[in-house]
Amino acid sequence: MQTGTSYSRVTAICDNEHGVEINCAMVRSEAVVIWDRFNRQEPICRQ
Repeated sequence: MQTGTSYSRVTAICDNEHGVEINCAMVRSEAVVIWDRFNRQEPICRQ
């Protein structure tokens, strides 16, 4: 797990037991969408 801050919010990047980044899996599956206002246009997901 990695933690930090972004726009005065606590953020985290979490992996499941298979090493898949949960936030990236949610975007790929369209369970969530990237919010343009906060998108830094830099890839954060491992391929």
